[in-house]
Amino acid sequence: MIDFLQRLGIPLVLLAAIIGVSIAIGRVGNDELPPIAVAGDQGAPSVDTPVFSIRRAPTLLTSPKANEELRVALTAWAATLPTNSCFVISAGGEVIFEHQPALGVVPASNMKILTAYGALEMLGADYRFTTTVEAAQEPDSEGLLEGDLYVIGGGDPVLMTKAYRDVLAPEDLNTVFTSAEELADQTVAANIIDINGSVLVDESRYDTERSVTGWPERFAQTQAGSLSAALLDDGLEGLKDGYASQVGLADPPPLPRSADPAALFGSNFDDLLEARSVRIFGAAAAATEVPDGLIELASIKSPPLEDIIAEMLVNSDNTTAEMLLKELAVADGQTGSTGSGRLALSGALDDAGLDTTNFFPWDGSGLGDQNTVTCGLVHGALEDPAHKDALRAAMAVAGESGTLADSFLGTPFEGKLRAKTGFLNRASALSGYFLTTRGVEVTFALIINADADISEENITTWQAPLPALLASYPEGPPISELGPKGVVADEEPQG
Repeated sequence: MIDFLQRLGIPLVLLAAIIGVSIAIGRVGNDELPPIAVAGDQGAPSVDTPVFSIRRAPTLLTSPKANEELRVALTAWAATLPTNSCFVISAGGEVIFEHQPALGVVPASNMKILTAYGALEMLGADYRFTTTVEAAQEPDSEGLLEGDLYVIGGGDPVLMTKAYRDVLAPEDLNTVFTSAEELADQTVAANIIDINGSVLVDESRYDTERSVTGWPERFAQTQAGSLSAALLDDGLEGLKDGYASQVGLADPPPLPRSADPAALFGSNFDDLLEARSVRIFGAAAAATEVPDGLIELASIKSPPLEDIIAEMLVNSDNTTAEMLLKELAVADGQTGSTGSGRLALSGALDDAGLDTTNFFPWDGSGLGDQNTVTCGLVHGALEDPAHKDALRAAMAVAGESGTLADSFLGTPFEGKLRAKTGFLNRASALSGYFLTTRGVEVTFALIINADADISEENITTWQAPLPALLASYPEGPPISELGPKGVVADEEPQG
């Protein structure tokens, strides 16, 4: 009996093994092959591609060759860059090539990518800045407000008057803003006709440092506004004359920065209220202190943070970047200062799991050549799934918008590259996303530091090969053409 069971068991084991192997083979790959037509079978589609065609090879088997070809080409190109340069590129979450990814370099305006990332991480894409108008009491039935009217600055970097927006150029600079006129309208709508006091503006949310220590004076005066938690029109003078000095000029001179942007806000908001027939008996000023127990009479929220970040990155807005850095400090429970913002930003990147080796932030905009980043860090921020969609959407488009509007025209990058540029005397940068002609998105970070001043010709020479090198990645036919050929089936006509 035992011999009989043993003799019977051997074939059963073999049979089970054969069945198991067959099942395993059937489970290799998630997609089933279409049924092969059998003579006389009218219901099955016909397939022209042989079963053992290269067309049936998984894309995974073809990518190593494409990656290696790109690596060879990029290695030769990277050898032409100045010594202190770095580059990282990836596709589908896989790093294809990197050149000195951990080298500490000056990022120029690519610093704004990390500031944007930190803001998204700490504040969230839907975050809105709020500016409020408050008073010790509500106006009486006759519209008289006894006492001062307080404007409480909330750090909104895009609060502007229409007159200021009208002089901004190009046009896309003024598409993201908070309307000062709307705040004035809301204030009047609170039944305020007369103010037996002054318009006082509180900027205590941030410190009163108007610029960033260590910037060259020319940057402090021309490249960013006068920083304040109560910022109107970037803290720049000119509203009194309707910015007449700027209108109609092809290359208008920089507007003067206010030494006291909160007082400037008060004066301009006073004028907006008076233009709406409100009588104000006191002189506008910056608030030295704000009493407790104020009542909110009006408020206005900024556009969501994701839109503000887009305005910052597309137009390389230095003022917005520095304001965001101070807001990170507030979100971290610290004083709203540049110094505290640096620590908050570093902590946010660390907490997100990014490699901050050789990262030293000096400001939020990248104007200071004291900033140090790595291509690995910038690339890591761009690739993080938590914020990749928001960052991609916030970038300028080559040949179409912002700082890339006139760049890469007539190349594969035109209309397909979304990126952030960067330029200082000895630093140039370009980082972002490119959709290749094969339908593959690559993410890259390129930062170049030179030993001498960089010219536009230098930048063109270094960046010009990239569109052609990346455009056809991965080599070979588009993915849509890699399926079996000749499948015949009844389909609805496509409109």
